[in-house]
Formats: sequence, C-alpha cells, structure tokens
Amino acid sequence: LLAICLAAILQKRMRDQVAEMVRAAKDISDGKFDVVVPTKGNDEMSALAYEINQMSARLKEQIHTLEEKSDQLENSIQRFGETMGSTLDKPRLMTITLDGALELCNSEFGTLTYLDKDNHSKISANNSSRRKTDRLPEGLEARLTELELTAQSNPGIQSDTWQGYNMLAIAIY
Repeated sequence: LLAICLAAILQKRMRDQVAEMVRAAKDISDGKFDVVVPTKGNDEMSALAYEINQMSARLKEQIHTLEEKSDQLENSIQRFGETMGSTLDKPRLMTITLDGALELCNSEFGTLTYLDKDNHSKISANNSSRRKTDRLPEGLEARLTELELTAQSNPGIQSDTWQGYNMLAIAIY
C-alpha cells in the first residue's frame, strides 16, 4: 500500500513538472521569453527544466540581436535615401548599397529601388548577385520582380526564400 501511494505521488509530481514544461514551451513558441521553469531537485526533469530556461534566454538574446541588426539596416537605408539626391553616380552607389545589404542579410539576389516623392520615376539596381552568375535560375527573376513590387507598394525591406535562394527587395523614397 505504501509503495502504491509513493508511486502515485511520484507520478503526480512528474506529470506536474511535464505540464509546467509544456506550458513554458508554448509560451516560448509564442515569443514570451521571460518564462522560467522551476528547477527543483537534481534529476533529469530538473536538468530538462534548466535547459528550457537556457534555451529561452538564448532565444531572447538572439531575437534582440536580430532586431538591432534590422534597425541598423533600416537606419542605413534611411541615410542612403537622404543622400541619394546629392550623389553624382547614383546607380553605382545603389549597387554598392545593395551588395552590402545582400551580404548583411545573407541573401544571394536582390533589388534596390529609389522612388521619387511622387512614386513615378525610379532608379534601380536589379538582380545583383553575390554569386556573380551570368543568368538567374529559371523562375527566380519573376519571383524577384514580385518581391520588388511588394517593396515598392510598402517602402522598406522585403525578404523571401525561393527554391533555396535568399532574396531581398528594398524600396526607398
């Protein structure tokens, strides 16, 4: 009888720990990285709880770093837009800027479009590739054009992956 009671208590304790870890995992998947799973004891369940806490902290830090990088890129693009009017060799400057953005975002192909304030004329650096291929893979140019149009309708940065190729489209005023 004592063994049955002890087994029931242990089973409930493990079930509660697993339920708490499942709740924490759901919170983490929802972007709530401040969740902390109590690490009671010195067993495998405690070790798992510790690792969940570590994973949550690392994810929070990595997302913060990505947000900072995104802000830096947005600021760089904004500065670029502000200096476009005074630059003599705009197409060359745009190509250099696009190549830098592709490298920063680990993308192979991209477009950078500068629109005038009335959204009529544009200067573009298109289909730049860090791989320096002569031809774009079949279908990629059409997908890149779609991404460019999306960026032009909502100026800023658009990114996508198509058949393993990372693409970037940037539109600025």
